[in-house]
Amino acid sequence: MFLPMHKRSRPLPLLAALLALPFACLAQAATDSEPIVKHPRLGTCVHFHQTGKGWDVDTVMPLIAQSGVSWIRDEISWASLEREKGVYVIPEHDIRWIEAAHKAGLKILLLFNTRGNKLYDNIYDPDAYARAAAWLAKELDGKVQAMEIMNEPFNFKGMGTVFGGTWNGREPDNSTSPWVHHYVKLLNAAARAIKAANPRMTVVGLGAEAPVNFRMLEIGIASEVDGIADHPYSRRVIPELVLFAATDGILKRDGIATADQRGTYASQVRMYRERSARFNGPKQFWITETGFTTYSGVDRQLHAGFTEEAQARYLQRRIVEALGLGVDMLFQYDFKNDGRDPNRAQHHFGMINWDLSPKPALGAVNRVATALATCEPAPGNAKITVTVFPHAERIDAWPIVWDGTKIAAPGTIPVHHFVDQSGTPVIALWSAERAGSDQHPRHADIELATASGSAFTLRTLKVHDLWTGKTRTMTPRQKNANTWILEQFVVPDTPVLITPATDDFSTTAAGSPVLTTSPSPDATAANDAVSLFARDRSWKFNPGKEFPGATGKLTRTDEDDTPVVTVDYDFTGGGRYVSADSSFGITQSAGEIRFFAKSGNPLLLAIRLIDSTGQTFQIKRPYNQTGEWQPFRIDLADIKGQSWGGAGDGKPRFPLKQIRICISATGKGAPRGGQVTFANIAPAS
Repeated sequence: MFLPMHKRSRPLPLLAALLALPFACLAQAATDSEPIVKHPRLGTCVHFHQTGKGWDVDTVMPLIAQSGVSWIRDEISWASLEREKGVYVIPEHDIRWIEAAHKAGLKILLLFNTRGNKLYDNIYDPDAYARAAAWLAKELDGKVQAMEIMNEPFNFKGMGTVFGGTWNGREPDNSTSPWVHHYVKLLNAAARAIKAANPRMTVVGLGAEAPVNFRMLEIGIASEVDGIADHPYSRRVIPELVLFAATDGILKRDGIATADQRGTYASQVRMYRERSARFNGPKQFWITETGFTTYSGVDRQLHAGFTEEAQARYLQRRIVEALGLGVDMLFQYDFKNDGRDPNRAQHHFGMINWDLSPKPALGAVNRVATALATCEPAPGNAKITVTVFPHAERIDAWPIVWDGTKIAAPGTIPVHHFVDQSGTPVIALWSAERAGSDQHPRHADIELATASGSAFTLRTLKVHDLWTGKTRTMTPRQKNANTWILEQFVVPDTPVLITPATDDFSTTAAGSPVLTTSPSPDATAANDAVSLFARDRSWKFNPGKEFPGATGKLTRTDEDDTPVVTVDYDFTGGGRYVSADSSFGITQSAGEIRFFAKSGNPLLLAIRLIDSTGQTFQIKRPYNQTGEWQPFRIDLADIKGQSWGGAGDGKPRFPLKQIRICISATGKGAPRGGQVTFANIAPAS
């Protein structure tokens, strides 16, 4: 039966004190005089069901309500609900937190958890569990909006112990572990029963490690299951990565690929969706746990011990990326530290400490929630095309080795597109590197292009820093009628949001943006980049003879009807670089040199331009988008870099008579051999 919650027994002086603290992380927190902005797809995990562990409903629930999240995730266990066969009673302490969340305006993802019910011969009896889940879904209608079927079913001496099998669901003969089949049977039975009792209740499940979830999808998930539950803990790497890179060691371990070769989380989300569609699985994708712990770091087997600042920065990046990828819901784990042992990772995932004092993560998550609360992802309908040209590399000097696979922070600059409720585009980007680097923030040229005849002009941009909460106005250089460039843009290791300034566009009564300013006449001329790799261009291989030992070759082919030049290189015998060389006249009127490169390894490219006097200009650029096409750009009106020889004055004389693209391995331990392919445009593949 469902009983009303007890009235709150004491006031909340602690809440007022916390909001008055001069912490930077609370700068954006709501006060009594300001409306509380909550992101509709963000939640946090809580443990109010664990009485006596510091999760006081009266003090903690109001803090959650002001944090910027709209949901909480907590649990009721099957064993506590059904203590007598067929008799269901919700424990009073669970009623209290459910009522408190409802009163605070928070939605609930209810984890109906179990490690078996000993009332039944099969402690995971799927029909008995389903009957209890259906009763709960009907009883809590209006108070609970979604239910999750078990938490990490293999773990905590769960189904793996009872039915047998491995954590990743793979048996030695590559068959699927018995416990996985038992969980799928229980999930499907529960989902069908819940929907029959309460069709409005959202049901999510799976919730195991990615290789297991992929196997579950192949077994077959009932149509009544609305969403996949995923727990993408990055553990010891940055949030853009997961420890499932499709490399030999991990493929041998799992028997199935669940991410790309770099182990990017973006690829894993894409592959989840593809696999679910292939097997007619759930359409929604929920992250029901993700987080970073701030413990001492003494247990290096699973989780690194991150600083509180790194935790905050990584949470911002994980949330913005997930929202940009169109994830339906994300629950941060967890709101409050669960203990005080400095050496236990599980005790320190909270955004606030055990004593309820805030960590930087509290304000960091609040700023993301506030800034993106009215924004929707627009990955396939971006009104602005963004191309990033990084100036400096970010090599991970301390990559981890996980099951025989070296996993390093890629140093890429992710870009995600959103659109706000007025139709204005919002661009999020940051540097995917380890947080809190001792290096100066990276610089990059950010090119923004609108479609011909677009309603937007980008003459003035607003740049909002989610880490500081500050907004500044920037004026990009206009390249032509539809293209602008933010030159030497500082790219931090936390997301920044770029939007057109409000005075550059207006909105009609129907809600469609209309152009209010126009580009200057001198900026409308066509600006065609040099076609470096056209079929009629001659390229030659150069082994870098001044540093003997390097070998390789250059070949010309077509990829998807696009002419490409591929350079094979090998530094095992010595040498510092090899290059692709071409001689032809390049005039300043060409505007820029632009090309794409793709390699299986991170590289350092040095583009050498030799002018009409023999003076060499060298511009160094990193290649770090391993396995992907990365753009490169040199503005011929402002050539920057080292120079020597010829006139020797650092001033280029046109036409440029030669270009040399030098290729070097990056850093100690980098692969000494490989290949890199160049093209004018990225081939369709």
